[in-house]
Amino acid sequence: PHCERALKSLAQEILYITRPTDKKKILFYNDKTATL
Repeated sequence: PHCERALKSLAQEILYITRPTDKKKILFYNDKTATL
């Protein structure tokens, strides 16, 4: 139930994309320490 609030507080660290096909949200954790 508090999902939206949690997402807002973590907005700096999480990218989320809504898939146009089925409207599901995909979350990516934006880890600053990871090297790509």
